Amino acid sequence: MFFVIDVLLQKQPRITFVLAGFLGIFLILTIVFAALYGVQRNKNSTTIDTTTATDLCVTSYCIKAANYLLESIDKTVNPCDNFFEFACGTWLKKNRIPDDAESHDTINILQNQLDSDIVDMLTAPILDDFKSLQSIMNARRLYDTCINETAIDLEAINVILSFVHNELGGWPILQGSPWNETSYNLTRLFIKLREYNQNMIFGFSTSADDINSSVNFIRVYQSDIVLAQRSNYLNETK
Repeated sequence: MFFVIDVLLQKQPRITFVLAGFLGIFLILTIVFAALYGVQRNKNSTTIDTTTATDLCVTSYCIKAANYLLESIDKTVNPCDNFFEFACGTWLKKNRIPDDAESHDTINILQNQLDSDIVDMLTAPILDDFKSLQSIMNARRLYDTCINETAIDLEAINVILSFVHNELGGWPILQGSPWNETSYNLTRLFIKLREYNQNMIFGFSTSADDINSSVNFIRVYQSDIVLAQRSNYLNETK
């Protein structure tokens, strides 16, 4: 027994040295792995930030849209108290309803801007490349006709009477005895009015099928009352 104790006492310094060596190696490996993990994590974070930055739209249109949204926000309002005022408060203060309008919103603003742009396009000197386009020339001619108040005042009712007589087959109330009933064609009148987007008796249109968008169908429906009130169509003596 004394021999065994003596052997263990002789080997104890050696075992302690081995354990200390293993512990040192373990600590070194732990430090190395921790450093590698930190480097890799920092690399991944940089990659994510770069990817996110490249996904941002920085064109002039995106910047203008972002600025428009920021200028609409009222930062003095707490969004938790009134989110609508927070999101649209400044826009409401800057955009009052015009006196000649019942409402005002971003659609009206865009429509007015579009109208102004179209007027600029129709009144600006036309380029030589566009002179051969019949659609452009027709649009400019139509606009010039609509704003020519002098010609409108000179022709006045004559244009309307000529249209009723030549296109619609005449109107006995306006023409009196010269109106010829035998040459009047009601079917032709309805067809002609439909060409001007007027639905008489019934209306019809084409639209895509809700179930199968590749198929169109014809929809026939009751037309609007042209004279507005039903009593105008009834032969009643008051």
